[in-house]
This record gives sequence, structure tokens and C-alpha cells, in this order.
Amino acid sequence: MNIARPNKEDLDAVWELVAFLNKIEQGLNPIYQPADPEDEDDFEYLSDAPADEVFEALESKSANAGLSWIMTVLDTLLSSNNDIVDQESSVLDFSPKFKQAVKDTERLDFLIEVGSAEFSKENGEKACCSLNEYGIRGYGSNYREALDDVMKEWKEM
Repeated sequence: MNIARPNKEDLDAVWELVAFLNKIEQGLNPIYQPADPEDEDDFEYLSDAPADEVFEALESKSANAGLSWIMTVLDTLLSSNNDIVDQESSVLDFSPKFKQAVKDTERLDFLIEVGSAEFSKENGEKACCSLNEYGIRGYGSNYREALDDVMKEWKEM
């Protein structure tokens, strides 16, 4: 699914709405502007605020924030169909498949940079990757690990 990516202004509008709602949750008038914004003792309670003005400001901030679109963006990123986020993790983390794709891209970029690499099995067990031109060999339980070993040695050169 293709969906427009939110820019900084879009996210700022959402954060403005969040700050507005947080003030309401704290029982404060979200439209009150203190003479000195740094003075934490200069505030007005929500109960003292004109309800129609607060509602109009809320309506405006809500329209600017485009929450339904932002939620669609978030839902798209988190969807198991897109395999971007690890569905098994309790924290926000990239999916193993996504991480593998990024790592494989790094490997491909490396192979393009060095020009040629040879892959073989040593004694039928360990996978080997050789950069014969540079005298570098790497080993692993599979070809990806062997290439990672070569890339590590390459960086140390």
C-alpha cells in the first residue's frame, strides 16, 4: 500500500493537538495565553474557560492534525501484511525479515564494491567466502555469515 508520508509540519500539528488535550486532561484552559510563558504559576482552570472558544480551538487543532490520516500511516507501518515491524516483539522493533533485507543490501553493496568474491564449502562443513584478490577469507555456518566475516576483515584493513 502506498500512502503519503507525513512531514515535520504534519507531526508538529499532531503534537500541538496532543499538548492541547493534555492541558484539558490536567484541568487547565488550553487556550489561555499567560503574559510570561515561562511562569508556571500563571494559568487558568478549564472550568473558567469559555466552552465555545475551547471547542472551536479544539476543532481547529483537530482538523490541522489530520488524525485519521496519521492513524492510517501508523496502521500501515504496524501492519503484519507489510512485515516492517516485528509482530512478536513487545517493543517497537523492525521485523527479522526487514532487518535481513537491510543486512543483505549492505552485503550486496559490499560485493559490488570489491568486484568479485568466491563462495565454497570447506570440507563439506563450513561455508567460506574468499576475496582472492585481497587475500581475505571468511568462514561461517552459512554463506551470509562467511561474507559477514569477510566484511569485518575488510573494514579492519
